[in-house]
Amino acid sequence: MNQRSDGISNESAFRKIAILIIVIIIAIAVVFYVLPQLLKEEDNTPVFTSTYFNKTPEEAYNIINTTKNLTVIDCRGLEGCSICQFNKGHLPGAELNENPNSLFNSTEDILVYSVDGTVGAIYCADLVGHVYGKIYNLAGGYDAWVAAGFPV
Repeated sequence: MNQRSDGISNESAFRKIAILIIVIIIAIAVVFYVLPQLLKEEDNTPVFTSTYFNKTPEEAYNIINTTKNLTVIDCRGLEGCSICQFNKGHLPGAELNENPNSLFNSTEDILVYSVDGTVGAIYCADLVGHVYGKIYNLAGGYDAWVAAGFPV
């Protein structure tokens, strides 16, 4: 019987040591991996937008109607008489702006349009790296907007 009780006692000691080693490994993992991840502060520093997106008139219409902080820019003045074109019609909520620099450091999303989208794309490219919000160019410009039957 003594041999059997010694065998049980050795087996019990081995289990205790194995459990202790597992607990130590888990404790080390918590201290060196889990806790630093939990204590790490998020870096919420704003980052400038690195690209712009061409949007169809349908997509632009949805952006106008669903985005809270949106600036709509009519840059057709870079192609001719801005006030003349603007008074004939413009996208809802649009403002005339021929100077992209005036929007630098903006945190709002920006939708830009020109007559056919070409100058709008250049305007958007000037904004890239200088604003924090999303930048959209109306593909096909004002002409595509009107052709799609959207309100002016």
